Amino acid sequence: MAAPAAIAWIRQALEDVAERPEEVSERAFILHKFIGARSGAWALYDPESPYIQVHANWGLPDSLQYYPYDAWDVHTITEEVNAYPSYKSHFLWPQPGGEWAFEEIRNSIARHQCLKSHEVLDIARRTNAIGVKLGRRVAVMWFAGVESETGTTFSLPWYRTFEYSEPDLDTALEKDHVIIDVREPRDLDEVRQAFAQHSPALRVAMDIQPSEHLIREPHFLEQIIEVAQAVDASVIFSGSSLSHPFFQLKGRVRVYLRVQRKSFRTRSRIKYHKLVRDRIPERVSAKHERVVYANLGSREILQLLTGKLIEEAQELIAAEGADATAEELADVYEVLRGMMHQAGVEEQRVVEIADSKRERVGGFDKGIFLLETSLPKPGEPVVDIRNVSFDELVREEYAKERVRIPFALLGRLNIAGDRVFKIPGTDKAVRFSGGRDGFEISLEQQEYQLEIDFDCEDDLLD
Repeated sequence: MAAPAAIAWIRQALEDVAERPEEVSERAFILHKFIGARSGAWALYDPESPYIQVHANWGLPDSLQYYPYDAWDVHTITEEVNAYPSYKSHFLWPQPGGEWAFEEIRNSIARHQCLKSHEVLDIARRTNAIGVKLGRRVAVMWFAGVESETGTTFSLPWYRTFEYSEPDLDTALEKDHVIIDVREPRDLDEVRQAFAQHSPALRVAMDIQPSEHLIREPHFLEQIIEVAQAVDASVIFSGSSLSHPFFQLKGRVRVYLRVQRKSFRTRSRIKYHKLVRDRIPERVSAKHERVVYANLGSREILQLLTGKLIEEAQELIAAEGADATAEELADVYEVLRGMMHQAGVEEQRVVEIADSKRERVGGFDKGIFLLETSLPKPGEPVVDIRNVSFDELVREEYAKERVRIPFALLGRLNIAGDRVFKIPGTDKAVRFSGGRDGFEISLEQQEYQLEIDFDCEDDLLD
């Protein structure tokens, strides 16, 4: 808010407690500059669950109190992420004068996830660390996509609360309800009238999405609760179940969540079939989950580690920022440690050989991409450095009935997206794409369109 409004609010708050001097010493006002963040989020740590819940929307975190959001369940041990994106029509954003206003989100991106994958993992990891340190269930509010002075972005934890109500995921609003939109206090009069006019067989439900100036107004929420109790009305809640309004509503009125996610509390069997770190089974069982794993020999483990190296390298390419890059490099290094152990080679010996090779033929610091070698012709330079586009360097090569895919292409899948390779001599192609757990290969039928020349002469158009 603007400075005059902030000062007026502080004065009013002090006047409210003037008659209760024992509370004055417990009040503190924190003044700070506006935190420019792309998204706001809430994350929940529960010591009885192996998952961290993350809810987020673009703009200020306060929009999560009443408006739709994206949700993620992050398994704290395996770091598997289940995403539940939803249609987000609006987000809350400050205006030049300091007031808040809901901005409309265009349809083309309304269903896109408002947090990047590495941001979800970062928020989940750090929320888990906060919860473990506090030793109890806690919800943490985050600013995500905060831009630093150097231009990089990061997530900032801002507030925590122990107030949380478990949502009832098995309820759904019946069709025998008259639904009334509640945006302003005057809409509550319509709720009372509907209750008086309709037959007892029909029930009233309030779809609450307050206007901007009422988002943080506790008296309006109390009015909603009082009316709901008086006329036995239900409340349709579009906001996050981690928000304070939901905590205040739950247990006092019937609440129906617009965003239903039954999967979070369903302890179903999840198949991983992947190599994980040695202490993962111990950590899974500590969360009261059953874990099944297989013991393998050194030769098989070494093969799996080769695939794990590719997996971790893919995540390294997708990392953004120095901290995330360092963490992914640490994962790559741990895979290399595992390969040394399975091969029975001491790490120190590997380092010595690497240093010797670096001294003799150099490392990979300069990024030299060798194109070709040949005997020089008279007058031809021995060293020829060329400027070639990266797309030309890293691409498939066709030779008769074969397609050669270079290793370097694997490093581009997370950046360039899917690659389609035509099968020589056929009308089919192979689509090659990379994911978190592996590569996907699919056979496709090539599509062709009739080529039409639209540069017609004028006399043909008569």
